[in-house]
Amino acid sequence: MRRWLTIAAIVGVLAGCGNTRWGPSETTLRQAEFKPRDQLAAPPPVYCYRTLGEVDCLPLPAAEPSRLVGAYQAAN
Repeated sequence: MRRWLTIAAIVGVLAGCGNTRWGPSETTLRQAEFKPRDQLAAPPPVYCYRTLGEVDCLPLPAAEPSRLVGAYQAAN
């Protein structure tokens, strides 16, 4: 009985070594020609201002430049 359990365990372990393909291999991916991604539109700039409670961010610059914390432009 013990011999059959040993054989079954060995067969079970070796069954996991089969050549199973779940997806493309690394070599296939490296040799593939990739198409460039579509260029996304840049997000609009955001202007952040100091207020009494917290920082407010607006899509347009306000008339009070002394309260300006930072303007975040789209990265190109």
